[in-house]
Amino acid sequence: MKPSRNSALGAVLALVLLGLVAARSVDVDATAMGRSVLRKASARTGIRLEGSQFHFNLLRGLRIEGIEAGASFPSLRYELAIPEARFEHRLLPLLRREVAIERVVMKEPLVTLLYGLPIESEAPPSARRSRPSRPSAAEAEERTPAQAPPPKLSMTLSELVIRDGTIRLRDASRPGEGVTVSGLDLALNDPQVATGALTLLHAVTASGVLAARLVRVGDMEVRDVSAALSMTGGRIDLLGEVLLELGLVSGSVHLDFNSLPFRHRISVKGRLAGIPGVVSLDVAGFGLDPKNLAGDGRLAIPEGRFDNTPLWEALGLVGKAHEADEVTIAIADGKILLDGSWLGGSIDFEGALELEVRGQSVSGTWEKPVGHLSPDGSSRSEAPRSAPREGRTETAPPSPSIEAPTYW
Repeated sequence: MKPSRNSALGAVLALVLLGLVAARSVDVDATAMGRSVLRKASARTGIRLEGSQFHFNLLRGLRIEGIEAGASFPSLRYELAIPEARFEHRLLPLLRREVAIERVVMKEPLVTLLYGLPIESEAPPSARRSRPSRPSAAEAEERTPAQAPPPKLSMTLSELVIRDGTIRLRDASRPGEGVTVSGLDLALNDPQVATGALTLLHAVTASGVLAARLVRVGDMEVRDVSAALSMTGGRIDLLGEVLLELGLVSGSVHLDFNSLPFRHRISVKGRLAGIPGVVSLDVAGFGLDPKNLAGDGRLAIPEGRFDNTPLWEALGLVGKAHEADEVTIAIADGKILLDGSWLGGSIDFEGALELEVRGQSVSGTWEKPVGHLSPDGSSRSEAPRSAPREGRTETAPPSPSIEAPTYW
């Protein structure tokens, strides 16, 4: 009895399925291909990238493990470590013996940026000797091992993805851990990579979306960051929202890594726990020292009642009605200055506060305020008033010129 057409078709489909399963589960050594990918990326960016293990899977693409890079500049050093990166390709070009990479996924990358270093401590001399200068395209070809030529390789990225990444930014001249971004998930669309860039941060031009589980700035924590992102030439713009310890705020952030220390500009608006009304702020500064911040804003307080918070409890105001108030805000010299009709005073970035609220004063810290009556028992002392915005000038240390990197 001859097999039916359906049974023959089923057998063919079964063989195809079996082949796909086998192709997905089998990895082959791809040292030549992997090194070729890293050489192309190094030649394009001018940043030496090295990997330790290279595997190729017909369906899942090229996997490179243990990617590292590092470079030092005057007063600046950065390190990049990627435990695993997957370079996904299109299937049809394989028929022409071509690997066309279109998507890169980096798992748990760690970027460390340390600035404010003394010039003589940029990098250990032994480390500088261990990494030669960036390779040229011709040198890259000359170093290819003598073996059968690998498949033709092309890279036209449609997406660059980071999963569970970490960024550490620290000022070597200041104590503390600086800024740490943890649980970073990032998807960049149609990334373009420039040649001869200072760092990968400066090399990439793209837009996309970002989410971070935790951002720690000194002792302050910011959680559940989500934002739209665009980046080009070492400048990053974010537009989204973050969950602070005191509440949810939305706004925009501009970061510029083309000077040392880096510069930033922040505009936010939101409601904060324990603070009646809506807060809006526009600040700018450089580096990680809050004393370098300058800006202003406003707190629009509608009529209402005081919430049950330590601050209002210290003044015996919980549950009492309050009038509407328009409070101007100024930020300078590491302090937030408030000036309203019944709310005024100052709060510094270490948490200490000196406020006047409806004829009573409160000092101490935000977590442990101590309330007491003003000397006359009825009227508040004059609150510090902010200087007009146009009269305020921002001073910054001169930005050193950034020369060619020394790889280490």
